[in-house]
Amino acid sequence: GADYRHEDGHSEGFLEYFGNKNPTDFELDRDTFSYFAGITASPMEALLLQGSLRYDSPEDFASETSFQAGLQYTLGPDVAVSANWGEAYKLPSFFALGHALVGNPDLKPEQGESWDVGITWGATDALRLGVTAYHNDFRDLVDFDDETFRNVNRSNVQTRGLELQVGWEPLTAFSVRSQATYTDIDVKDEDTVLTGRPEWTASVVAQWHITEQLNAALDYVYTGQQWAASRYTGAEVTQKLHDFGRLDWVLRWQPVAAWQVQLSVDNLLNEQYETAVGFYAPQREFRVGVIVRP
Repeated sequence: GADYRHEDGHSEGFLEYFGNKNPTDFELDRDTFSYFAGITASPMEALLLQGSLRYDSPEDFASETSFQAGLQYTLGPDVAVSANWGEAYKLPSFFALGHALVGNPDLKPEQGESWDVGITWGATDALRLGVTAYHNDFRDLVDFDDETFRNVNRSNVQTRGLELQVGWEPLTAFSVRSQATYTDIDVKDEDTVLTGRPEWTASVVAQWHITEQLNAALDYVYTGQQWAASRYTGAEVTQKLHDFGRLDWVLRWQPVAAWQVQLSVDNLLNEQYETAVGFYAPQREFRVGVIVRP
């Protein structure tokens, strides 16, 4: 296949500090031509192979060719293993390039190479487990540098970790899905940390179809400690934010096919946590919604 993308971005605004208004206007556009091909093959019933090739030719940046390949092999009725390898390529956003205060017109595109290996196991008809190990190698990763107060390229960033998945469905009307991810981040040859990226994340989602018209869900999300940077006091502040767990609840009722009523409670346990230095997330919130489909 072939792909053509035209991007046109325009922003108007200003920042006011020390009594002065400083414009932040910018206007950028670019065209990108791309060509791609993919193949899927199953040379034997237990083996699935996939591969793809993509060529991108963006305006004002060098062309790039990226490859991806993967396989899945079924060892038995309840066990399957998989492996994937791929390359990635991403252009800087217009905001990252053009903003008058933090933009950097000299940014390079991000490039990356990653692999993962995993195994899934159907322990019982109701219980399914999975584990995946992964490694990512990023070059020229776009990041905000608090010291220079502008976007920069990090020459080399490596991440590696594990992801665990559990799916449990003891009843047709009730199911639980859970996952946990550990990520180790290493910024090579630079004395800095990446902000907004916790080492540990996890979630548990429970769904219950009480009746054909009524269902409920509980969604718990855990976010581990993460670095954050701010200048909200006027001085540079870089610190670790505390870990937190947030529980959301939703109840949906569909009295007729065209109507659905929804009641939601966000942050059900009223957890207090910071999403940025000095700024706390909203406390418990209640929402009611009605969806009508003509």
